Amino acid sequence: MLSIHILKKSGDEHSYIPYLTKVYNRSSGLYETQTEITRISEDLKVLEVKNHLDETYSGTIYDYQDRWPISSFSNAKYTAVGCTGFEYNEADFFSSEIRCPDPNDVSSSWGSVTPHTGDKFYVLHSGAAGLEFLRSYSELEGDRAYTASVWVHKNSDSGTKLIIEVDGNEEVSVRLDELQNGEFPGLVCGEWWLMQLQLNLFEFPTSQEIRFYVRNQDGQREAFVDDFRVHPSDVALTVSVLHPRTGKLWYTLNENNIYTRYEENISQGTTTIYIETPSGEKKWSRTELNIVQ
Repeated sequence: MLSIHILKKSGDEHSYIPYLTKVYNRSSGLYETQTEITRISEDLKVLEVKNHLDETYSGTIYDYQDRWPISSFSNAKYTAVGCTGFEYNEADFFSSEIRCPDPNDVSSSWGSVTPHTGDKFYVLHSGAAGLEFLRSYSELEGDRAYTASVWVHKNSDSGTKLIIEVDGNEEVSVRLDELQNGEFPGLVCGEWWLMQLQLNLFEFPTSQEIRFYVRNQDGQREAFVDDFRVHPSDVALTVSVLHPRTGKLWYTLNENNIYTRYEENISQGTTTIYIETPSGEKKWSRTELNIVQ
């Protein structure tokens, strides 16, 4: 197979990146575009690639400082996927442009509350809305359904609410007390409840703006939330939580937002794997590490 790579200036006159890959078609005698880089970060990390053979996109989400990839996915635009824990934050944005009202409300503990994964979670105070993933209709793919999910601690205000709005109108929502009372299907693992909603975007072909967010609706006490994500429902999104100082794998969250935790003990030369279950965290396996002296 003959192919050529077309380079594009990155801004620096001496710096170029691969932009298009063209493959020679023997039947037509022409070079045809196979892949195209359609989005890059400021430090030239590839965020989105279009496959011209089947007209699909794939993407990679990095932590806020663009140091390490936390999720790679296929069959979706970069702008159609959002995910974050709170290990990596700066200003009022988190991974993949998810907005929070106040980064000072990121916490590692609050009374008996500890994070769902990693070492941080977010505190929503009385009446506050946060974890906002706001997109125009053109940034999503209108012929698809979208799923939003977030983990909410059991000690949160009972009116803690996951909401999807279309053009300012609340279309679907769920409250924590609806899960706890069995009025709405939900999953509880240990001390955390998983809230999940789906919106059929194709039912709103003339919409302009879609907003996915969490609100502390009643505000009798704080709400504690972690591991928020939005994605096309047919995309099996997996997310990594990395140690913010070392970049080592700490947790993975599978397509259902359920975690696996990795515990490495260098002194003993072992790695132990734990999985999240409805009855709490369970040990799954333990492996010996190969350490070169």
